[in-house]
Amino acid sequence: MPFTIPPGSASHLSTTPTVAADKEGGEAGIVVDDDVIDVAAEKRLLRRLDLRIIPTIFFMGSYAIILNADTGDSLLQVLHMTTRRFDAVSAACFITTTLFQVPSNYMHKYFSPPYWLAFLILGWGATLMIMAASQNYITILLLRLLIGALEAGLVPGMIYFYTFWYRLQERSRRISIMYTCGPFRAAVGGGIAYAVGLLNGVRGLEGWRWLFLIEGAPSCFLAILVFLFLPAYPENATWLSDDDRALAVHRMKQESSKSLVDDKITWDGTKSTLKDGRLYLHYLLDIFSLIPSSSLFAVPIFAATVIGTVGLAVVADKYRIWSTCALLSYVLAGMTFIVQGPKTAWFTGNLRDTNATTLAIAISSALAMGSQVVGIFIYRSSEAPGYRSGHYTDAAIMFFCAVCTQLLRTIYKWRNKKQQNGENPWVV
Repeated sequence: MPFTIPPGSASHLSTTPTVAADKEGGEAGIVVDDDVIDVAAEKRLLRRLDLRIIPTIFFMGSYAIILNADTGDSLLQVLHMTTRRFDAVSAACFITTTLFQVPSNYMHKYFSPPYWLAFLILGWGATLMIMAASQNYITILLLRLLIGALEAGLVPGMIYFYTFWYRLQERSRRISIMYTCGPFRAAVGGGIAYAVGLLNGVRGLEGWRWLFLIEGAPSCFLAILVFLFLPAYPENATWLSDDDRALAVHRMKQESSKSLVDDKITWDGTKSTLKDGRLYLHYLLDIFSLIPSSSLFAVPIFAATVIGTVGLAVVADKYRIWSTCALLSYVLAGMTFIVQGPKTAWFTGNLRDTNATTLAIAISSALAMGSQVVGIFIYRSSEAPGYRSGHYTDAAIMFFCAVCTQLLRTIYKWRNKKQQNGENPWVV
């Protein structure tokens, strides 16, 4: 059944929209060219997408963070591991996580995001359960290398996935919900680790072995959930009606990234992405904005973090001021959790093709991993309790990010002025 537009309820759509009301006094729409989309139908479609996608992404992200944090906390108990070996095992996971971000994101394109994400979750959980049977340091080290490689594709893969289903002005709030998984771990992860610790000695197994078994087992269920419920691309979403599927495809064709299933990854496109200088400013934002969140003083109250993160993202989406929200966050608060949604939505909104979307998101995530290691060393115990240099360093980082944000805004404004036809403008 072809996609049709009900009479009297039409609106227009654009990647850089301007709000306009229907001449008959109907619901406000969005104007661009001659494309017309039913506003009510689009809202119904978004509700269906959110009910299917948002909970799945949230549970997947929360599960991954809980696994990563709790297993890391338990490593010192593993086989009476020394501090030096603990550092080596932790670094091994970090190294493979960083190195495999880009190749793993390419796998999302070749196998489709739901299939690859399900594989990563299943592989991660299975490897963790195997680790529970480990009897020596070398086995633990090799398995941690494998876990790091599997972990690498999760965060960039989830961000990449959003570009297939949500338009720019819809992404920030949804990405921000994904980032609230981190504080969520603080609310439940410690409780899980404590409860499992009570099993120490049961059936002759140490507590850390029980933790790996119990936290690894749900990966089977979650992988099935991701495989069945997380949709691949709008073009082949059989769970949608013909009209809704056509609407979903039509919406995304208006996006500048055009990250659809038929787009191809080419070497020329990859080289073009690597040579794009303005992307490196976005990378700097990702590197430096996560350093303070890795310090000892960056564990905010869970409820306040969630409200601030999602609230700022809603404002950014509603008024289409992603860069402004990111800039204000850096200057006024330095609250790196709440800046993630607008910053990431702004970044993905300025990726123009599949090559850029696939590669740049992965590079950004990989570089950000390194910044978290730096953040650990900012607050030195010798400066307790004031930690003066640590606070000054965090403040300097936030102002540096603000400068980079303003520089990017200037670059995009300048590029838009150079475009004579005004089509497909950059997101400022």
